[in-house]
Amino acid sequence: MTEVEETSFKKLVEFYQPDVENLDILLVELKLWRRKLSRSSYTVSKSALEALIECDANLFPNIFILIKILCTLPVSTTTPERMFSSLKRIKTYLRNTMSEVRLKIINFLFFVIKRLSLHFHNN
Repeated sequence: MTEVEETSFKKLVEFYQPDVENLDILLVELKLWRRKLSRSSYTVSKSALEALIECDANLFPNIFILIKILCTLPVSTTTPERMFSSLKRIKTYLRNTMSEVRLKIINFLFFVIKRLSLHFHNN
């Protein structure tokens, strides 16, 4: 493992520190995991889910946790942005339809008040 890779890995571990054990154990696990992958006939995973299936949680508990975190991260920000955009459209629609309903109710109330006032003035 190069020094740059190790530094990057240390930053990753620091970010997810509450979820994983200390850095020294994790570095040993990473070296063993890489050695396992290089010696076996196992080809490099095409997805994080494949890597999660391949990783033994008993032998590599911290690597397993990091891969599981990787599986839960969105690939890009477009998925959450689409959800917020859809929510914004729904809220806008609800606001617009509520104002129409309110306008109808206010119109109806104005009509009732006007008729009541005319009724009271005539009597």
